Amino acid sequence: SEYAHKAAKVVDEDKKEHWCKTILRISVGNFSPQWLLGVVLVLVFIYRLGLCRMGKGSWSMDTHMSTGLAFVLACAWCLYHTPDQGPFFRTAHKVIGWLAMITGFIQVASGLYYLHGGESILPLSP
Repeated sequence: SEYAHKAAKVVDEDKKEHWCKTILRISVGNFSPQWLLGVVLVLVFIYRLGLCRMGKGSWSMDTHMSTGLAFVLACAWCLYHTPDQGPFFRTAHKVIGWLAMITGFIQVASGLYYLHGGESILPLSP
């Protein structure tokens, strides 16, 4: 009985510690200067070279840029919140990761069509 009581107390303390670690990790995530720099650079690249071409009559460029933005945001989220942060993040990581793979495939296909389907005008100028 005394052993069971001590074991239950240890389990409760482990849960409290894990809960606290989870809360702290959620608020901070996996933030790093490299993560921030990568996300900012890719978003600037998409803004400067892609978004200015959207809505100009090329469905393939519109598709390429919108799926590219979705891909970057999904990957940034998955790099910031990893599966080891708990069951919610594990499930969300799987779902968002699959969405990123699907949007990545669509992005590559629409980009190839844009280049080889006669819609692109080289050199690319904004």
